[in-house]
Amino acid sequence: MFKAVRVQYSTKKEYVAKNKENIQKVMSDLREINDPGIKYGTFLSEDGKTFIHFALFEKEEAQKSS
Repeated sequence: MFKAVRVQYSTKKEYVAKNKENIQKVMSDLREINDPGIKYGTFLSEDGKTFIHFALFEKEEAQKSS
């Protein structure tokens, strides 16, 4: 069974680029970990400043390592 986690937040427009950069680092780290028990996606809303992170974790330990 997977545990689902959804996080949504908005940033100020001047922080959007830095936030995207930070997200790319996290995604790179997750690819490096290559854990099939972690499914992670990020989305940017149409307003250009609201971010949505959606993650599925097969085991609770996987959530703690990400």
